[in-house]
Amino acid sequence: MEAALPIYRQINHRLGEANALTSIGQLCAARGELAAGFRIVAQALHIQQQIDDHPGCGASHGYLARIAAQAGDLPQMIGLAARAIRIFAAIGDCFGQSLALNDLGRALLPGNTQAVACLLHAEALARAIGHPMSEEIASFVSKLRPDDVAVGEFAAVVAELAAHAEAIVAVLFAQSEAAVAAGELDLYAPPPAQGAYDAG
Repeated sequence: MEAALPIYRQINHRLGEANALTSIGQLCAARGELAAGFRIVAQALHIQQQIDDHPGCGASHGYLARIAAQAGDLPQMIGLAARAIRIFAAIGDCFGQSLALNDLGRALLPGNTQAVACLLHAEALARAIGHPMSEEIASFVSKLRPDDVAVGEFAAVVAELAAHAEAIVAVLFAQSEAAVAAGELDLYAPPPAQGAYDAG
């Protein structure tokens, strides 16, 4: 993708450029170059917004959320995941919503009711479209049962959370949006520099 990027730019293929930048940014993040990866995916997002690539915008917000989680910035991750999920919901992409919620729920663990609510909401969305990820998420949630809690008691707690999962997630996202509106959270500020890759 690094070799393809200048070609896409030369022929003014904006979607190709955005896709290449997204891949390069993810690669940088995988190498631990979080600031570079974040900045490059943000470049891709800017192009996707210009060309109205809504699935791309949702995906890029999800990738930025993952990088924020890698950097240990959970408030930023929550805000970015909320944006991703809102975009995916607007275009009817249940899988995209489920994936972002699954990422968020796992990042918020352990010992967090909101984390389990995110996971359960992700499971419900995946189950609604018959995606096998629902079974994987359900299995993961079942393994969160503390040793001193009976299986039946845990199942009852999970069922209660599942019934209110969407509302719990909505409150979490509303709190994040309030922090953004108050200027307390900058969703698009990259983490501290750790690498020198430059996509131009």
